[in-house]
Amino acid sequence: MKAKETRFEKYMKFWYGISGPLDEQKRQVMNQIGNRAFFIFFLGMECSIFNFSGFVFDV
Repeated sequence: MKAKETRFEKYMKFWYGISGPLDEQKRQVMNQIGNRAFFIFFLGMECSIFNFSGFVFDV
């Protein structure tokens, strides 16, 4: 029996352009892409906060 997809899985399939059922390999690739994107976003935010704090606090 096929498990029903959650809204999150449907959204992720739409976002990443995946058609068909979501198997383990596709799920693993989605997680790797998401983790890298979050890490890059986090580093960018951290750098921008440090740059902004230099202007505000006149370090």
